[in-house]
Amino acid sequence: MKVVVVLADGFEDSEAIVTQDVVKRAGINVVLAGLSKKIIESSRGVKVITDELFSSDVTKRFDGIVLPGGRGYRYLLQSSTVGNVLKEFHKSKKLIAAICAAPVVLAENGILDNVKATVYPGFEKKIPHPRDGDVIVDDNIITARGPGAAFKFGLKIVEYLSGAQIVKQVKNEMVIQ
Repeated sequence: MKVVVVLADGFEDSEAIVTQDVVKRAGINVVLAGLSKKIIESSRGVKVITDELFSSDVTKRFDGIVLPGGRGYRYLLQSSTVGNVLKEFHKSKKLIAAICAAPVVLAENGILDNVKATVYPGFEKKIPHPRDGDVIVDDNIITARGPGAAFKFGLKIVEYLSGAQIVKQVKNEMVIQ
């Protein structure tokens, strides 16, 4: 299994770092891809050196895509490459996961048209079928509310890709109740 986490300037630190940490602990290969450059600055000023630049060939190389929120969601929203990749992943029923404001990117690309999802408080009108909850799973789509849900979000990604037994192992390793 291989997942790409797309980072754009202004991404929410914990949503990207906690999520990739949880998913990696499950033995899933995680690649951080910079949207437009290799060094991306988070919303808190942390500079992250990504593994590669994001490109449309991820549809062939990855089993899932993760979009962190924060202010960086605006850049993800403006990227036609992100939109095209999301549509291809959705068509192929590959995992699509978005947290905080990033579900808006899914909505704007038609991914949430018939999907129940959650989003950062105050953004509910920007997605078609908002639901309360920290993490919502609907078919191949996983959405989460915000930074406080990062661990749950990562665990749901692990469960989707590797199953409940691996989630239990990761929770034990990370001392998550």
